Amino acid sequence: MTPDFLPQYLARWQFGMSLSFHFLFVPLSLGLLLGINILQTAHAMSRRLTLARAAAFWSRILLLVWATGMITGYPLRWQLSDHWAYYLHEAEPVLTRVFAIEGAILWPMILAMLAITWLRGWLASPVLALIGWLLLAVMSVQAWTILSVNAWMQNPGQLTQIQGRWQVQSVWQLLLSEMALHKLTHTLAAAMLSGAFFIFALAGLWQRLRRHASVARVSVGVAVWIGFGAALAVLLSGHMSASGVAKLQPLKFAAFEAHWRNGQVDAPLVLWARPEDEARINRDELAIAGLMGLLIEGQEGSPAGLDELAQELAWLELAQQSGGKVEGVAGITPQALQALRPVVAQRYGLEKWATLSAAERAQAVAQAAAPPVAVTFYAFRAMVASGLICLALTALAFLRRRRLREGRLPGLMRALVWAAPLPWIAILCGWVVAEVGRQPWVIYGRFSVHQAASIMHSTRGGELNLLQMSLAGAAISSVFIVALRSILLAGPDRAHWLDARHLWATAPAATNFRAHVRRWLDAGAWRTLLRHAPGWRRRGRAWQDTVFRPRVQLRRR
Repeated sequence: MTPDFLPQYLARWQFGMSLSFHFLFVPLSLGLLLGINILQTAHAMSRRLTLARAAAFWSRILLLVWATGMITGYPLRWQLSDHWAYYLHEAEPVLTRVFAIEGAILWPMILAMLAITWLRGWLASPVLALIGWLLLAVMSVQAWTILSVNAWMQNPGQLTQIQGRWQVQSVWQLLLSEMALHKLTHTLAAAMLSGAFFIFALAGLWQRLRRHASVARVSVGVAVWIGFGAALAVLLSGHMSASGVAKLQPLKFAAFEAHWRNGQVDAPLVLWARPEDEARINRDELAIAGLMGLLIEGQEGSPAGLDELAQELAWLELAQQSGGKVEGVAGITPQALQALRPVVAQRYGLEKWATLSAAERAQAVAQAAAPPVAVTFYAFRAMVASGLICLALTALAFLRRRRLREGRLPGLMRALVWAAPLPWIAILCGWVVAEVGRQPWVIYGRFSVHQAASIMHSTRGGELNLLQMSLAGAAISSVFIVALRSILLAGPDRAHWLDARHLWATAPAATNFRAHVRRWLDAGAWRTLLRHAPGWRRRGRAWQDTVFRPRVQLRRR
């Protein structure tokens, strides 16, 4: 790493770590919200108090997770404006359209989140269910806008450039592109899977400790359906996404399959290997002959390998140097290769670069235009393995869901608890495949990372920013863990500081608090309460007895 590239390298590390930390909370928010909506809808239809208690408990965790995700998202915008200002200038026409949608739905999303968490005591169960489903739709639209920008960065050919400016005729060009839809379905399915396994983890611990049996039972019942459906959706959407990558980004596809060269027969499906970038071979390869075609639906034969694609890029570079009229190869334009040439020369060293022949220079530029193979290959296998394990566990849980819900399958529940990190491992590894597999480009084949970086000389500042970001992440993690621990210790049957002021409208409170309210109601003060809060009138004293009836006899002092 030369001194000229160290600030950029530190900025890339900082942005990657910040985005990974932020993405730990975003999918969990979506997955938990789906489970809460199902529980709340079931309560609105059946009036079972256990369902309301479960929905109220998971909503406390949802508020904490969502707030943490919001907090961790703001440093990303600061880093974009400070370290990647040239990217913002290049992508301004696209980002302006997308961020306008995100800004329009921000405050409705915040108000809806507060309504289903802090204001549960003032709203009827059907209203809470309706707000919850609307909130899920709004949060999905927000995710759709961000993913559409990433899809455009992966496949910018859907838009045209006039005098160096991207032309966006309609925002639907971004939202309805093939890659954007693939990313949306795959990401939302993974988010639902993470929420299901989070519920499995806590409900499984309750079953093992023999605590909160009724809430654990209904929570596991909901998580089984969400988890199995989401695992199937992840598998199907992942297959479509891989097929789209093979068509639109052949270099990335060849990288995460460690496919170096095209043979005379159909390429094998590599299960495991040790790819070596310098030698351009796979060692200790374990493969199934002729099965790579499973990932490239609609394409016949073996796809182009990294060597063939690099050779085509080298020919493109040579033709461009000779002044010929050439077209792009594998989605990479001649202008982008020309902009990449001085970066490669600087990395080689100007003295060594001067000694290379024209063919050697073209080959060096072509290889620099391809992503690193080893990291992409291993990340893709980790993602697929994690997803398949989740599918197997959720399928078994779905088949035995009745016994699992009753706590009669401790072995399977223990496996689900231990497998709780797998959805996050799959999500982060999938992000590595998408972003590292796009290197060295920010906008694939058009705009390189070196062109996008606006931090090139403050090495000490980059180290300080990385340290500050690490300390801030540690502080946020500590606060999150402490708050989550307090929610778990309180459980679904006790009041908590994350609830609304009038928690007793949706769930029983602690014993001493319930006794105080019982004495207050028996004294006749409930008439004053109902007079000042008309929305609480629900079938008179029958509603009060349903909510406040103690399950154990209170001791008289």
